[in-house]
Amino acid sequence: MDKINIEIAKMRSLMERIEKPMTAMQAMINESSMLTEAVERKVKTPEEVFEILNQLKENKWVCVGYVTEANLNLPKIQRKNPATNRMKGYEDYETFGGEIGHEGEIGALIKITSYNYRYYGVENFDKQYGKFKNAANKIRPRYGLEPIKDKDNDYHQKINYGKGVKAYGGENEDKKGNFYLPFNSVGANVKSVVYIVDTDGNIEENGLTEEQAKKYILVNKREIDGVSALRKMNVEEEKIQEYIKEIQALKFSYKQVIGNQILWIVGATKEQKIIYINDQLSKCINDININKEDFINKARERYAKEINNVPEE
Repeated sequence: MDKINIEIAKMRSLMERIEKPMTAMQAMINESSMLTEAVERKVKTPEEVFEILNQLKENKWVCVGYVTEANLNLPKIQRKNPATNRMKGYEDYETFGGEIGHEGEIGALIKITSYNYRYYGVENFDKQYGKFKNAANKIRPRYGLEPIKDKDNDYHQKINYGKGVKAYGGENEDKKGNFYLPFNSVGANVKSVVYIVDTDGNIEENGLTEEQAKKYILVNKREIDGVSALRKMNVEEEKIQEYIKEIQALKFSYKQVIGNQILWIVGATKEQKIIYINDQLSKCINDININKEDFINKARERYAKEINNVPEE
């Protein structure tokens, strides 16, 4: 069926190019867009996402788009919190907008991050993480550190679906149904763009430029587990750097994304590109309900750029 859809997409693209003359670049983008739509998968349940991931072979590249709050270092303004009737610091979007030359009200700032990494099912990933943990736990005692705590605690359970996924297993009703994709972020290609959302929940077309964002970006260099404890123990910096080098040499850093914040997944098999857009995503940020269609359109725009960066090896 996908092969038929792809051939139809190619014919549609050719007809459009005949009817509407295009530059070489426009023609290439037109065909790419048609082909992308031909293999796009719309899903209704998490199980269908797992099915898509299970089509990927171990060690294949996958690109995941992920939505979070922007978490920038913005100007603050004091006002009463309606829930507590106490003064609280809020992000001052009016001042921020003026500083970057933005016209119109800002309701929220979101960040869409693409993670391009090698995908492994849970079983193989757990083996890799276990190998890393065992190696790290041979290093840590030499520096006076406790062993790494197991990340697979009571709040996660494994769903036996295909290669398996991590799912929330606690009592918090808001988190029930959440699933998690863990991966090794060492070697991952990570790219983030911050977008302005207006007070009606519409995502503005273009993200912040590098020039606009750089003043407000928080330095969020992920610290290697154990470094903070060593500093509290007043360990000499030279010794801390030795510890960092030993842990970095293991080439593993645990990262996970939450299923209900995944915006797209792009992967590849020998036969086709596999594309999933989460059209069920409905995230509320700063009490603003973001336009779901804007999310979907932004996903299509972003993954169309990312799809050629997913190797078919």
